[in-house]
Amino acid sequence: MSRPIRLLCLMALAGLPAAHAGKPPFDPLTSPVPAAKPEPKPVAAAPAAPAAGAKPAPAPTPVATPTAAAAAKPAFDPLHPAGPRVIAFDELEHYVGKSVVIRTSMRTTRKGTLKRFNRAGLVIEDVSRGFSMDIDIPRSTVAEVQVRD
Repeated sequence: MSRPIRLLCLMALAGLPAAHAGKPPFDPLTSPVPAAKPEPKPVAAAPAAPAAGAKPAPAPTPVATPTAAAAAKPAFDPLHPAGPRVIAFDELEHYVGKSVVIRTSMRTTRKGTLKRFNRAGLVIEDVSRGFSMDIDIPRSTVAEVQVRD
């Protein structure tokens, strides 16, 4: 390399740290715009001290009132447990039109509405893909049936 080119490169490298001295390095996770500082909340004034001979007023006791929804529904109902229930395959005839979850022996899970049921298998209506689709599931592949209420 020629001497003038080497000199030019050395001058450029010497001036490089001075050019970036005031700037922080680029970080894609932090915004270059500084965040606005929140205004401090004013502190409420302390209550005035009672007179020397006066007794302080008692604090009001909190009263918990049940809401209408909580009062209408019992806290625990052992006859109707919440959530999905596992049922036997032969009991499915009572749940036609209900929402079911079928786990198969091929390790798949199908969710939908039970449309038809017989001893050989069942048909569910699956709408999870944005359109209605009937899925026929043979009894031999059904591992577990859950009914969602």
